[in-house]
Amino acid sequence: MSGARGRIVLISLSRELGGAELHVERLAGYLVRELDDTIELICRPDHDIDPWCRRLEAVGVRVYRVAPTPSGLARLVRILRGARLVHLHLAHPAGKYQVAAALTARALRRPALMTHHLVPSAFAGEDQGGGSWSSTYALYGRLITRHIAISQLARDWLIGRYRFDAGRVSVIYNGTDPEVFKPAAADERAALRPRLIGELMPGSAREDLTLIVTVARLSPQKGLMDLVDAAKQLAADLPSARYIVIGDGESRPTLEAAVSKSGLDQVVVLAGSRTPTEVADWLRAADLFVLPSHFEGGPAMALMEAMACGCAVIATSVSGTDELIPDAQTGSLIPAGQPAALAAAIRDLVSDAGRRSRMGQRARERVTAGFDIRQSHVRTLELYRAMWSAP
Repeated sequence: MSGARGRIVLISLSRELGGAELHVERLAGYLVRELDDTIELICRPDHDIDPWCRRLEAVGVRVYRVAPTPSGLARLVRILRGARLVHLHLAHPAGKYQVAAALTARALRRPALMTHHLVPSAFAGEDQGGGSWSSTYALYGRLITRHIAISQLARDWLIGRYRFDAGRVSVIYNGTDPEVFKPAAADERAALRPRLIGELMPGSAREDLTLIVTVARLSPQKGLMDLVDAAKQLAADLPSARYIVIGDGESRPTLEAAVSKSGLDQVVVLAGSRTPTEVADWLRAADLFVLPSHFEGGPAMALMEAMACGCAVIATSVSGTDELIPDAQTGSLIPAGQPAALAAAIRDLVSDAGRRSRMGQRARERVTAGFDIRQSHVRTLELYRAMWSAP
Protein backbone atom coordinates (compact mmCIF):
# COMPACT_ATOMS: atom_id res chain seq x y z
CA MET A 1 0.00 0.00 0.00
CA SER A 2 0.99 3.58 -0.59
CA GLY A 3 0.70 6.28 2.05
CA ALA A 4 -2.67 6.94 3.60
CA ARG A 5 -4.99 9.08 1.46
CA GLY A 6 -7.34 10.10 4.24
CA ARG A 7 -9.51 8.90 7.11
CA ILE A 8 -12.72 6.89 6.84
CA VAL A 9 -14.64 7.01 10.12
CA LEU A 10 -17.21 4.31 10.88
CA ILE A 11 -19.65 4.98 13.72
CA SER A 12 -21.47 2.22 15.61
CA LEU A 13 -23.22 3.20 18.81
CA SER A 14 -24.65 -0.09 20.11
CA ARG A 15 -24.12 -1.25 23.68
CA GLU A 16 -23.91 -4.93 22.74
CA LEU A 17 -22.94 -7.18 19.88
CA GLY A 18 -25.37 -8.29 17.21
CA GLY A 19 -25.53 -8.74 13.47
CA ALA A 20 -25.03 -5.05 12.76
CA GLU A 21 -21.81 -4.97 14.75
CA LEU A 22 -20.48 -8.09 13.03
CA HIS A 23 -21.26 -6.43 9.71
CA VAL A 24 -19.27 -3.36 10.76
CA GLU A 25 -16.36 -5.56 11.83
CA ARG A 26 -16.24 -7.39 8.51
CA LEU A 27 -16.65 -4.22 6.46
CA ALA A 28 -13.85 -2.51 8.39
CA GLY A 29 -11.51 -5.44 7.76
CA TYR A 30 -12.32 -5.32 4.06
CA LEU A 31 -11.66 -1.57 3.90
CA VAL A 32 -8.30 -2.00 5.66
CA ARG A 33 -7.28 -4.52 3.00
CA GLU A 34 -8.60 -2.60 -0.01
CA LEU A 35 -7.81 1.04 0.70
CA ASP A 36 -4.83 3.19 1.57
CA ASP A 37 -7.03 5.27 3.85
CA THR A 38 -6.86 5.01 7.64
CA ILE A 39 -9.96 3.16 8.87
CA GLU A 40 -11.31 4.38 12.21
CA LEU A 41 -14.26 3.45 14.39
CA ILE A 42 -16.18 5.47 16.96
CA CYS A 43 -18.10 3.32 19.43
CA ARG A 44 -19.29 3.35 23.01
CA PRO A 45 -17.08 2.52 26.05
CA ASP A 46 -19.40 -0.29 27.29
CA HIS A 47 -17.48 -3.37 28.43
CA ASP A 48 -19.79 -5.77 26.57
CA ILE A 49 -18.19 -4.72 23.29
CA ASP A 50 -14.56 -4.94 24.48
CA PRO A 51 -13.82 -8.22 22.61
CA TRP A 52 -15.25 -6.74 19.42
CA CYS A 53 -13.05 -3.66 19.73
CA ARG A 54 -9.97 -5.81 20.29
CA ARG A 55 -10.71 -7.79 17.13
CA LEU A 56 -11.07 -4.59 15.13
CA GLU A 57 -7.81 -3.19 16.49
CA ALA A 58 -6.08 -6.46 15.62
CA VAL A 59 -6.85 -6.00 11.91
CA GLY A 60 -5.63 -2.41 11.86
CA VAL A 61 -8.67 -0.31 12.73
CA ARG A 62 -8.13 2.65 15.04
CA VAL A 63 -10.87 2.51 17.69
CA TYR A 64 -12.16 5.48 19.68
CA ARG A 65 -14.31 4.70 22.75
CA VAL A 66 -16.52 7.77 23.10
CA ALA A 67 -19.08 8.20 25.89
CA PRO A 68 -22.47 9.82 25.15
CA THR A 69 -21.70 12.79 27.38
CA PRO A 70 -21.10 16.47 26.58
CA SER A 71 -17.34 15.94 26.67
CA GLY A 72 -17.74 12.80 24.59
CA LEU A 73 -19.74 14.62 21.97
CA ALA A 74 -17.06 17.33 21.82
CA ARG A 75 -14.52 14.57 21.24
CA LEU A 76 -16.71 13.12 18.48
CA VAL A 77 -16.61 16.48 16.71
CA ARG A 78 -12.81 16.56 16.92
CA ILE A 79 -12.51 13.04 15.50
CA LEU A 80 -14.83 13.72 12.57
CA ARG A 81 -13.03 16.94 11.64
CA GLY A 82 -11.01 16.22 8.51
CA ALA A 83 -12.52 12.79 7.84
CA ARG A 84 -12.66 11.83 4.18
CA LEU A 85 -15.97 10.04 4.71
CA VAL A 86 -18.27 9.29 7.67
CA HIS A 87 -20.25 6.03 7.66
CA LEU A 88 -22.86 5.87 10.42
CA HIS A 89 -24.44 2.49 11.23
CA LEU A 90 -27.82 2.61 12.94
CA ALA A 91 -28.81 -0.53 14.84
CA HIS A 92 -31.08 1.58 17.06
CA PRO A 93 -32.56 4.49 15.14
CA ALA A 94 -33.28 7.07 17.83
CA GLY A 95 -30.90 8.73 20.28
CA LYS A 96 -29.02 11.97 20.89
CA TYR A 97 -25.68 10.32 20.11
CA GLN A 98 -26.79 9.23 16.63
CA VAL A 99 -28.34 12.60 15.82
CA ALA A 100 -25.23 14.42 17.06
CA ALA A 101 -23.04 12.35 14.73
CA ALA A 102 -25.28 13.15 11.77
CA LEU A 103 -25.41 16.84 12.63
CA THR A 104 -21.65 16.98 13.07
CA ALA A 105 -20.95 15.34 9.72
CA ARG A 106 -23.27 17.83 8.01
CA ALA A 107 -21.84 20.85 9.85
CA LEU A 108 -18.30 19.81 8.91
CA ARG A 109 -19.42 19.17 5.30
CA ARG A 110 -18.11 15.64 5.39
CA PRO A 111 -19.58 13.13 2.88
CA ALA A 112 -21.84 11.00 5.06
CA LEU A 113 -23.35 7.57 4.49
CA MET A 114 -25.91 5.93 6.78
CA THR A 115 -26.67 2.20 6.90
CA HIS A 116 -30.11 1.54 8.37
CA HIS A 117 -29.90 -1.76 10.24
CA LEU A 118 -33.32 -0.99 11.72
CA VAL A 119 -36.04 1.29 10.38
CA PRO A 120 -38.75 2.33 12.85
CA SER A 121 -42.40 1.58 12.06
CA ALA A 122 -41.48 -0.77 9.24
CA PHE A 123 -40.63 -3.43 11.79
CA ALA A 124 -41.17 -2.41 15.39
CA GLY A 125 -44.63 -0.96 14.92
CA GLU A 126 -45.88 2.54 15.48
CA ASP A 127 -46.07 2.05 19.24
CA GLN A 128 -42.32 1.51 19.60
CA GLY A 129 -41.16 4.67 17.93
CA GLY A 130 -43.79 7.32 18.16
CA GLY A 131 -43.37 10.82 16.84
CA SER A 132 -39.78 11.12 18.04
CA TRP A 133 -38.56 8.44 15.65
CA SER A 134 -40.47 9.97 12.75
CA SER A 135 -39.03 13.42 13.36
CA THR A 136 -35.53 11.99 13.83
CA TYR A 137 -35.77 10.10 10.57
CA ALA A 138 -36.98 13.14 8.69
CA LEU A 139 -33.85 14.87 10.01
CA TYR A 140 -31.58 12.01 8.85
CA GLY A 141 -33.09 12.31 5.38
CA ARG A 142 -31.96 15.93 5.20
CA LEU A 143 -28.56 15.58 6.88
CA ILE A 144 -27.05 12.48 5.28
CA THR A 145 -25.64 12.34 1.76
CA ARG A 146 -26.49 8.72 0.90
CA HIS A 147 -28.33 5.86 2.60
CA ILE A 148 -28.10 2.07 2.59
CA ALA A 149 -31.18 0.00 3.39
CA ILE A 150 -30.51 -3.66 4.17
CA SER A 151 -33.76 -4.83 2.58
CA GLN A 152 -36.07 -3.67 -0.16
CA LEU A 153 -38.83 -3.36 2.42
CA ALA A 154 -36.69 -0.95 4.45
CA ARG A 155 -35.97 1.13 1.35
CA ASP A 156 -39.68 1.33 0.59
CA TRP A 157 -40.34 2.60 4.13
CA LEU A 158 -37.56 5.18 4.02
CA ILE A 159 -38.91 6.57 0.76
CA GLY A 160 -42.63 6.12 1.38
CA ARG A 161 -42.99 7.08 5.03
CA TYR A 162 -39.98 9.26 5.73
CA ARG A 163 -39.83 10.90 2.30
CA PHE A 164 -36.17 10.10 1.60
CA ASP A 165 -34.98 10.93 -1.90
CA ALA A 166 -35.25 7.65 -3.81
CA GLY A 167 -32.08 8.45 -5.75
CA ARG A 168 -30.07 8.54 -2.52
CA VAL A 169 -31.24 5.20 -1.04
CA SER A 170 -29.58 1.95 -2.14
CA VAL A 171 -30.41 -1.60 -1.10
CA ILE A 172 -27.29 -3.51 -0.07
CA TYR A 173 -27.88 -6.71 1.87
CA ASN A 174 -25.44 -7.27 4.72
CA GLY A 175 -24.49 -10.72 3.49
CA THR A 176 -22.29 -13.42 4.97
CA ASP A 177 -19.09 -15.18 3.98
CA PRO A 178 -19.85 -18.57 2.36
CA GLU A 179 -16.18 -19.55 2.66
CA VAL A 180 -16.33 -19.22 6.46
CA PHE A 181 -19.89 -20.44 6.89
CA LYS A 182 -20.08 -23.61 4.82
CA PRO A 183 -21.40 -27.14 5.27
CA ALA A 184 -19.27 -29.71 7.04
CA ALA A 185 -18.24 -32.90 5.27
CA ALA A 186 -19.93 -36.01 6.67
CA ASP A 187 -16.87 -37.17 8.62
CA GLU A 188 -16.22 -33.66 9.99
CA ARG A 189 -19.82 -33.34 11.13
CA ALA A 190 -19.73 -36.77 12.75
CA ALA A 191 -16.75 -35.66 14.85
CA LEU A 192 -18.07 -32.15 15.50
CA ARG A 193 -21.43 -33.05 17.01
CA PRO A 194 -20.26 -35.20 19.95
CA ARG A 195 -17.50 -32.71 20.78
CA LEU A 196 -19.87 -29.74 20.91
CA ILE A 197 -22.55 -31.65 22.79
CA GLY A 198 -20.02 -32.98 25.27
CA GLU A 199 -18.57 -29.52 25.93
CA LEU A 200 -21.93 -27.85 26.46
CA MET A 201 -23.94 -30.69 27.95
CA PRO A 202 -21.60 -33.14 29.71
CA GLY A 203 -23.12 -36.58 29.93
CA SER A 204 -25.52 -35.94 27.05
CA ALA A 205 -23.31 -36.87 24.11
CA ARG A 206 -25.90 -39.12 22.50
CA GLU A 207 -25.79 -39.65 18.76
CA ASP A 208 -29.58 -39.48 18.45
CA LEU A 209 -29.96 -35.96 19.83
CA THR A 210 -31.66 -33.49 17.50
CA LEU A 211 -29.82 -30.16 17.64
CA ILE A 212 -32.05 -27.15 17.08
CA VAL A 213 -29.83 -24.06 17.10
CA THR A 214 -30.67 -20.37 17.46
CA VAL A 215 -28.14 -17.53 17.24
CA ALA A 216 -29.51 -14.24 18.54
CA ARG A 217 -29.16 -11.46 21.07
CA LEU A 218 -31.23 -12.31 24.13
CA SER A 219 -33.73 -9.50 23.69
CA PRO A 220 -37.52 -9.31 23.33
CA GLN A 221 -37.06 -8.48 19.64
CA LYS A 222 -35.83 -12.00 18.92
CA GLY A 223 -38.98 -13.79 20.13
CA LEU A 224 -37.09 -16.29 22.24
CA MET A 225 -39.96 -16.71 24.71
CA ASP A 226 -41.88 -18.14 21.75
CA LEU A 227 -39.09 -20.69 21.31
CA VAL A 228 -39.30 -21.71 24.97
CA ASP A 229 -43.08 -22.06 24.62
CA ALA A 230 -42.68 -24.16 21.45
CA ALA A 231 -40.09 -26.38 23.15
CA LYS A 232 -42.55 -26.97 26.00
CA GLN A 233 -45.29 -27.94 23.54
CA LEU A 234 -42.92 -30.39 21.81
CA ALA A 235 -41.35 -31.94 24.92
CA ALA A 236 -43.38 -35.14 24.72
CA ASP A 237 -43.26 -35.48 20.92
CA LEU A 238 -39.54 -34.73 20.51
CA PRO A 239 -37.77 -36.06 23.61
CA SER A 240 -34.38 -36.08 21.85
CA ALA A 241 -34.57 -32.40 20.82
CA ARG A 242 -32.10 -29.98 22.37
CA TYR A 243 -32.49 -26.25 21.76
CA ILE A 244 -29.13 -24.46 21.78
CA VAL A 245 -29.46 -20.67 22.04
CA ILE A 246 -26.20 -18.86 21.29
CA GLY A 247 -25.99 -15.22 22.34
CA ASP A 248 -26.39 -12.97 25.34
CA GLY A 249 -28.35 -9.90 26.31
CA GLU A 250 -30.73 -8.24 28.70
CA SER A 251 -33.40 -10.96 28.50
CA ARG A 252 -31.18 -13.70 29.88
CA PRO A 253 -32.63 -13.69 33.44
CA THR A 254 -36.19 -13.74 32.08
CA LEU A 255 -35.39 -16.61 29.72
CA GLU A 256 -33.61 -18.60 32.41
CA ALA A 257 -36.64 -18.26 34.67
CA ALA A 258 -39.01 -19.31 31.87
CA VAL A 259 -36.87 -22.34 30.99
CA SER A 260 -36.74 -23.43 34.63
CA LYS A 261 -40.45 -22.87 35.22
CA SER A 262 -41.25 -24.99 32.14
CA GLY A 263 -39.02 -27.84 33.36
CA LEU A 264 -36.77 -27.48 30.32
CA ASP A 265 -33.40 -27.02 32.04
CA GLN A 266 -31.97 -30.07 30.28
CA VAL A 267 -33.68 -29.24 26.98
CA VAL A 268 -33.18 -25.52 26.30
CA VAL A 269 -29.54 -24.51 26.77
CA LEU A 270 -28.53 -20.84 26.88
CA ALA A 271 -24.98 -21.19 25.59
CA GLY A 272 -23.94 -17.53 25.91
CA SER A 273 -21.85 -15.56 23.45
CA ARG A 274 -19.52 -17.49 21.16
CA THR A 275 -16.80 -16.52 18.72
CA PRO A 276 -17.67 -16.50 15.00
CA THR A 277 -15.68 -19.73 14.62
CA GLU A 278 -17.67 -21.43 17.38
CA VAL A 279 -20.94 -20.17 15.89
CA ALA A 280 -19.97 -21.66 12.53
CA ASP A 281 -19.21 -25.00 14.20
CA TRP A 282 -22.63 -25.11 15.87
CA LEU A 283 -24.39 -24.24 12.61
CA ARG A 284 -22.53 -26.99 10.77
CA ALA A 285 -23.48 -29.47 13.48
CA ALA A 286 -27.14 -28.42 13.71
CA ASP A 287 -30.09 -30.39 12.41
CA LEU A 288 -32.26 -27.29 12.26
CA PHE A 289 -31.89 -23.53 12.74
CA VAL A 290 -34.71 -21.45 14.21
CA LEU A 291 -35.04 -17.66 14.45
CA PRO A 292 -38.44 -16.54 15.86
CA SER A 293 -37.83 -12.76 15.66
CA HIS A 294 -40.71 -10.34 16.13
CA PHE A 295 -38.93 -7.83 13.88
CA GLU A 296 -35.56 -7.29 12.23
CA GLY A 297 -33.87 -4.62 10.15
CA GLY A 298 -33.78 -6.95 7.16
CA PRO A 299 -32.79 -10.56 6.57
CA ALA A 300 -30.89 -11.45 9.75
CA MET A 301 -27.19 -12.20 9.48
CA ALA A 302 -27.49 -15.27 11.72
CA LEU A 303 -30.14 -16.63 9.36
CA MET A 304 -27.84 -16.10 6.36
CA GLU A 305 -24.99 -17.82 8.20
CA ALA A 306 -27.13 -20.87 8.98
CA MET A 307 -28.29 -21.10 5.39
CA ALA A 308 -24.71 -20.75 4.13
CA CYS A 309 -23.83 -23.74 6.33
CA GLY A 310 -26.45 -25.79 4.51
CA CYS A 311 -28.77 -25.87 7.51
CA ALA A 312 -32.54 -26.10 7.11
CA VAL A 313 -34.11 -23.00 8.65
CA ILE A 314 -37.34 -21.79 10.22
CA ALA A 315 -37.82 -18.03 10.50
CA THR A 316 -40.63 -15.59 11.02
CA SER A 317 -42.04 -13.70 8.07
CA VAL A 318 -40.90 -10.24 9.16
CA SER A 319 -38.81 -7.35 7.89
CA GLY A 320 -37.95 -8.56 4.42
CA THR A 321 -37.04 -12.11 5.43
CA ASP A 322 -38.98 -13.27 2.38
CA GLU A 323 -36.34 -11.52 0.27
CA LEU A 324 -33.90 -14.15 1.57
CA ILE A 325 -36.38 -17.05 1.74
CA PRO A 326 -38.63 -16.68 -1.32
CA ASP A 327 -40.29 -20.11 -1.19
CA ALA A 328 -40.92 -23.17 0.97
CA GLN A 329 -38.08 -25.07 -0.69
CA THR A 330 -35.52 -22.55 0.63
CA GLY A 331 -36.80 -22.30 4.20
CA SER A 332 -39.90 -22.37 6.38
CA LEU A 333 -41.53 -19.00 7.12
CA ILE A 334 -44.10 -18.68 9.89
CA PRO A 335 -46.01 -15.76 11.45
CA ALA A 336 -44.24 -13.93 14.25
CA GLY A 337 -45.44 -14.31 17.83
CA GLN A 338 -47.19 -17.65 17.31
CA PRO A 339 -45.48 -20.42 19.35
CA ALA A 340 -47.95 -23.04 18.14
CA ALA A 341 -47.03 -22.36 14.51
CA LEU A 342 -43.36 -22.49 15.46
CA ALA A 343 -43.85 -25.82 17.21
CA ALA A 344 -45.68 -27.24 14.19
CA ALA A 345 -42.91 -26.14 11.82
CA ILE A 346 -40.21 -27.65 14.05
CA ARG A 347 -42.16 -30.93 14.34
CA ASP A 348 -42.60 -31.16 10.56
CA LEU A 349 -38.94 -30.61 9.74
CA VAL A 350 -37.50 -32.74 12.52
CA SER A 351 -39.59 -35.65 11.25
CA ASP A 352 -38.41 -35.31 7.63
CA ALA A 353 -34.63 -35.61 7.24
CA GLY A 354 -34.87 -35.70 3.45
CA ARG A 355 -36.71 -32.40 3.32
CA ARG A 356 -34.19 -30.84 5.69
CA SER A 357 -31.34 -31.96 3.45
CA ARG A 358 -32.94 -30.59 0.30
CA MET A 359 -33.87 -27.34 2.03
CA GLY A 360 -30.33 -26.90 3.36
CA GLN A 361 -28.85 -27.35 -0.10
CA ARG A 362 -31.28 -24.85 -1.61
CA ALA A 363 -30.60 -22.42 1.24
CA ARG A 364 -26.85 -22.54 0.61
CA GLU A 365 -27.40 -21.87 -3.09
CA ARG A 366 -29.61 -18.90 -2.28
CA VAL A 367 -27.05 -17.25 -0.01
CA THR A 368 -24.09 -17.77 -2.33
CA ALA A 369 -26.07 -16.37 -5.28
CA GLY A 370 -27.41 -13.19 -3.73
CA PHE A 371 -26.20 -12.67 -0.17
CA ASP A 372 -22.43 -13.13 -0.36
CA ILE A 373 -20.72 -10.59 1.89
CA ARG A 374 -18.14 -9.93 -0.82
CA GLN A 375 -20.91 -8.52 -3.01
CA SER A 376 -21.98 -6.29 -0.12
CA HIS A 377 -18.45 -5.01 0.41
CA VAL A 378 -17.83 -4.29 -3.27
CA ARG A 379 -21.11 -2.39 -3.64
CA THR A 380 -20.44 -0.38 -0.48
CA LEU A 381 -17.00 0.64 -1.70
CA GLU A 382 -18.50 1.59 -5.07
CA LEU A 383 -20.87 3.86 -3.17
CA TYR A 384 -17.96 5.44 -1.28
CA ARG A 385 -16.21 6.18 -4.56
CA ALA A 386 -19.36 7.64 -6.11
CA MET A 387 -19.65 9.97 -3.12
CA TRP A 388 -16.00 11.01 -3.41
CA SER A 389 -16.39 11.83 -7.09
CA ALA A 390 -19.68 13.71 -6.70
CA PRO A 391 -19.51 17.49 -7.21
